[in-house]
Amino acid sequence: MKIRGFSLIEILVAIAIFAILTGRGVASFSSFQRQKRVISAARKIESELQKNFAAVRAEPVFLRILCENHGCENFFCDENFANCTEKSKIFFDEIFFNEKFSVNFLPPFAEISIFDKNGNSAEKLEIEIKNNFGNQKNLRIWQKSGLIEIF
Repeated sequence: MKIRGFSLIEILVAIAIFAILTGRGVASFSSFQRQKRVISAARKIESELQKNFAAVRAEPVFLRILCENHGCENFFCDENFANCTEKSKIFFDEIFFNEKFSVNFLPPFAEISIFDKNGNSAEKLEIEIKNNFGNQKNLRIWQKSGLIEIF
């Protein structure tokens, strides 16, 4: 009885096929992870905005969220938004915004005022949240309704 094993060529072909399939899987997983980071950043900002709405409705505090470059800061402020003390910070790795923006929350009904990078009041604000790999999500905030959309 003759026992035959695998030849060297058969083993090399199997390794090559495995390497090709693994390489494709790792590349698509990496791109999926990058996209998830951008979506996660958009959801985190939305969550912070919603927390500020809830806080201002619950007690008469003046809050501001300011986002620029790679992160956002939450502040407690006086009613003129002149003196503000930091409440919390959020930083994002590999994520940046197309422009600086700030949102002020005014009691008692959590009215908001939105300001663009030039400090001008805006009816709505659209912010691009993106990374260096071309992944992008947009966040839209409406001043009158306080509606926040991720698209």
